[in-house]
Amino acid sequence: MTDTEVCRKAVSTWGVDNQLDQAIEECAELICAIRHHRRGRRCSLVEEIADVEIMISQMRLIFGAGVIDAVKKAKLARLAEKLEEQPC
Repeated sequence: MTDTEVCRKAVSTWGVDNQLDQAIEECAELICAIRHHRRGRRCSLVEEIADVEIMISQMRLIFGAGVIDAVKKAKLARLAEKLEEQPC
């Protein structure tokens, strides 16, 4: 089964609302792991990043990858402009 098939099956098995709740939980765990990492505490930062990426893949299926990619492209262009304005 491909990654996309796994994500699609997770959404169809557990439903959109449950997977959005799971995404919230995974994002919260990532926030905690980042804070622990910054404090020099041992944490599972890489695992939490992977969990959030998996949930993002599911949200791309739920909300539409094309729409997300278009917004992402615009935001990256804006970020590039801000970076160009920064002194070296």
